[in-house]
Amino acid sequence: MHIIILIVVLLSTSLLCFGWKRLFPFNVPIAIIIAGLCYLLFFFTFTIGWVGIVGIFGFLIAFMVGVILIICYLVFKFLEVRKASQT
Repeated sequence: MHIIILIVVLLSTSLLCFGWKRLFPFNVPIAIIIAGLCYLLFFFTFTIGWVGIVGIFGFLIAFMVGVILIICYLVFKFLEVRKASQT
């Protein structure tokens, strides 16, 4: 489990580094989700038992915040395109 999470974190971080400017409004929410994965990996690596649930809970919070930000950015982008096409 640790190795899989570590590989996902490393791959997603490297892809985010290479595409930081191209992903502009969405780069920060993706970085928040990756930070949540790092938090999860930290708790799974250094703790055992019920304390690991704290890592899962922290990741879920980071994931939800990232998804909410992505949805907000998409809605604002859609409204800007719609507003620009009306004028």
